[in-house]
Amino acid sequence: MRKIVLCFFASLFLGAMAKPAEVSEILPDAMKLGEVRYKKAIFKLYDATLWTAGEAFSWDDPFALSLQYLRSFSAERITNAAIIEMARLTDREEEEIEDARAPLTACFADVEKGDVITGVSTGENEASFFYNGEKRCDIEYPGFRDAFFGIWLSDQSRDAERGAILRGEDV
Repeated sequence: MRKIVLCFFASLFLGAMAKPAEVSEILPDAMKLGEVRYKKAIFKLYDATLWTAGEAFSWDDPFALSLQYLRSFSAERITNAAIIEMARLTDREEEEIEDARAPLTACFADVEKGDVITGVSTGENEASFFYNGEKRCDIEYPGFRDAFFGIWLSDQSRDAERGAILRGEDV
């Protein structure tokens, strides 16, 4: 019985480490570079995993960022948080990037615990988004890669240490 329980928990752990199909499809050689849990106070928000085609992160190469949610959030809340952070990272007012709201809203869905949103950056201005493996949208917006994915990956993110861990850097 003990072996069955151990095998069950091992399979759960290994399943959590599997590369999402959408990442394999767009970035066939992608490998997991880093993963980290985001929390606010005592609340677990989501686990983030960065997938890259190479052994080192580069803003110039395609990459994918998967967020597995550990609690429920509305699509509106996710979009609002993204707009606020994109404005902060680009030193612009929220009103100046308001035209990004509609495309982002189309990309996100309400999430429950266990849901996964994966964003795949394919260029400086382009990305594709998936919700639990199903494609939600393609987005094209000037400077989108740095502004949006910078929320997690930039040295100016609100949690630069976790960003460094995602990028596979020693902290």
